[in-house]
Formats: sequence, C-alpha cells, structure tokens
Amino acid sequence: MKQKIIQNTHTKAKCQARNLGQDGSFLLAKWAVLLIVLLWPSMEVLAQKKKQSINITSFERHEVSTESRFGNMTDCCADAFACREGERLVGYAFVYHEFDSILSSSLYHFYVDGSHQGSYKSPLVNVGLVEVRQVEEILSHFCDSAFYRSRVYGYPTLTTPKNYCKYFRQYGFFVDSNGDSCAYVKFFFNPWKDSEMITHLGMEFVDVCDGGDHYWVAVVNLTRRKVSFWMVNGPECFVR
Repeated sequence: MKQKIIQNTHTKAKCQARNLGQDGSFLLAKWAVLLIVLLWPSMEVLAQKKKQSINITSFERHEVSTESRFGNMTDCCADAFACREGERLVGYAFVYHEFDSILSSSLYHFYVDGSHQGSYKSPLVNVGLVEVRQVEEILSHFCDSAFYRSRVYGYPTLTTPKNYCKYFRQYGFFVDSNGDSCAYVKFFFNPWKDSEMITHLGMEFVDVCDGGDHYWVAVVNLTRRKVSFWMVNGPECFVR
C-alpha cells in the first residue's frame, strides 16, 4: 500500500511537472506574440525608413543623346551627369554654366507670391557626388513629413514610403537671391520600363504638368539643409 501511494505521488508529480512545462511554454509563446505585436509598428517604420532613402554611389558625365520620340530637345547650356545607386540608374543631374530659362521659369512660381524666400539668381556650377548625396540625405529626413501630408491630401502613391525609391530624379542646381546653394529636384514615378522616356530625361530638364502624385517636385536648400518647398502635381496628365 505504501509503495502504491509513493507511486501515485510520483505519477502526480510527473503530471504536474508536465503541465507546468506546457503552461510555461504557452506563457512564453504568449509573451513572444505580445512582444511582436508591440514592436511590429517600430519594425515596420524602420523597414520603411530603409526603403525611403537613395544612396548615390556614382556621378558620371552622361553623353546626351539628341534623338528621342519627344524630339530634339537637348539642353545645350548644361552638362548632364548620370547618378547611380550601384548599377541602377536613379537620376540625372544638370549642371548649368549660364542662365537657363527652363530652370528659371520652373522655379519662378514658387517665389512669385512672396511666401518663399529666395529666387533663381544664377546656376550652381561646382556640383559633384557630394552635393547630390547631400540632397538625398536632406530629402530622406523630410520624407516622414511628406508621407503624412500625402495621407491628408490624398496622394496614394506618395503615402507608401517604399515607393519613394521608385521615383526617377532630375536634379537642377542653382544659387538663390540669398546666396544659398539649392537643388530643384523633379520626381518621375517608375519610368524604367520606358527606355525612350529614360533617354529623354537625360536630354533636358523636363517640365510635367499634372499627372497626380506620379510627379512631384522639391526645392532643397543645401546651405540651410532643409526642403524649402515641395509640390505634388494635379490629377490630369500632360507631359511637355
């Protein structure tokens, strides 16, 4: 009888240990799920932040083609440079040596109402990889604000941070009336599938009217290290 009691006690202790192990595993799994739920927004934000920055690794002179379905529109007063992230072409920079009417007229309406300080004064000629990377660094810090405001104003493509890296860029550099070094950046959503469009974007600084948030522009002040202006296009699409 005594042996049977001891055996039963032993069996009961085993069951309790097994149940405790199961309860411990369940509790551990429960805490793990809770931790993932709590940390997931932060992890998602970090993932998005990694996706919303472009790291320009090369800045090389681009031999401008003069033939495109858009016509012969080569910008003769500017040198064009191909900007790449690794092997991927992500934009063209135009370095002007004299006053340019396209760049000037594109910038004019930003300042005409007096709400934005500065205006186009002269081209910025000393431009290289450092300046283009500075532009992208300043833009990456600005993105959080842009994405939030895009939700408010209803720009679905810009609302998604990962889409930021899907915009092809054109950079035009200038000095404003305050003497600040600035860059006017134009964004074109996912044009890589159209090789002729990419060719044309390397020919001249292109103005796009409307087209929604597939096209937007920003003025980046390199001297003050801030985005001084940005604007998303209207709903209709017409490319000039």
